[in-house]
Amino acid sequence: MRHWGRQARLYQTLASTIDAGMPPDRALAMAAEVAGGVPGARARQAAGRVALGTPLGRALREAGEDAVACAVLEAGDTAGRLPELARQLAAAFLVRARLRDEAISRLVYPAILVHLALLLLPLPWVVSGAVHPATLLLGPLLLWLLLAGLIGTAWWTGRAGILARLALRAPLGALCWPALSADLCAVLRAALGGGLLVPDALALAASACANRVLRERLATAAVAVRAGRLPDLAAALADCGLHGDVLELIRSGEQSGRLDQGLEHARVVASERFAWRLQWTARVVNGAVYALAMLVAAATVFSLYNQTYGSVLRELQQE
Repeated sequence: MRHWGRQARLYQTLASTIDAGMPPDRALAMAAEVAGGVPGARARQAAGRVALGTPLGRALREAGEDAVACAVLEAGDTAGRLPELARQLAAAFLVRARLRDEAISRLVYPAILVHLALLLLPLPWVVSGAVHPATLLLGPLLLWLLLAGLIGTAWWTGRAGILARLALRAPLGALCWPALSADLCAVLRAALGGGLLVPDALALAASACANRVLRERLATAAVAVRAGRLPDLAAALADCGLHGDVLELIRSGEQSGRLDQGLEHARVVASERFAWRLQWTARVVNGAVYALAMLVAAATVFSLYNQTYGSVLRELQQE
């Protein structure tokens, strides 16, 4: 996730250098120098394999590059559309990087605000000597331990396959399905445009899918289409759980003989829907964090007031 900006530069440079007539291995080596970082290291490693005759997409896959990008490049290399598809990948990674930066920028300030509010919450008791000064660190420590626990739980559920199943169900499915659908349409469009048959395109999409449950469904659907148990691509995708207007765009494109346009339209719709929902998710989380920070700040002010003026009032009442 942190390398999306570099990946965008990698594929944009790759498209430009191949358009200029440079051989794929030299083009990939030059793109690696421009991208830098981990994507650049992977591309340099893959460039050596490409020079020895390995296809570009497969070489990048073996070097550990993003599975969806590698599948699109494999299909683009077969179809002779490598520069075009590399530019599409660059644009997609730029959108991902922009959405990530927006989400992080929305959450940084309220997270700092909550941290400071929790830090100041026991301040009145510390000033009065009722508790040890180290108590100031207890609230922030519990907050970051909670976040670390959530990250660890997500990692464990991801390894166990639980997160993959939850990602396809409500409420996570509302955010995850558009992202998975956009990647799926991009791979299928590149594969079918490269001359692959529907079963082979589904198998390629399965190898690039980030969700293991959907990956198994796509592999099963590829076998079913090859055996004749499913009639076409739209039926196979419906069997995998794809639904709504994205599926209808693919079905109408397939029935009208314009499947390439239908898949591209479906990809754009799914990408825009994912971007819109991610932005609103970030806003909701941002609002929740702000509300928590305000509650903690209010509790701090109230406790400070109670410690300061309450003691004064009690002394006056005693006098």
